[in-house]
Amino acid sequence: MKIILATQNEGKLKEFQQLSKGQGFEFISIPPGLQEMPEETGKTFKENALIKARNAVNLSKITSLADDSGLCVE
Repeated sequence: MKIILATQNEGKLKEFQQLSKGQGFEFISIPPGLQEMPEETGKTFKENALIKARNAVNLSKITSLADDSGLCVE
């Protein structure tokens, strides 16, 4: 099973590919022509990840996953 990793970060893609090795699925990059990422308008990392994953699955009709993270400092 192929899963799109909705990211433009090649390092993150390689990391996910390594983690999924031998698990019965494979993370692939966003197909050519669909690589423009949506604006991340969410208020949380989770909301932004959902925006990216939903965009990828809606455009490609391929199961998609996204990861969003950052540093939070008070």
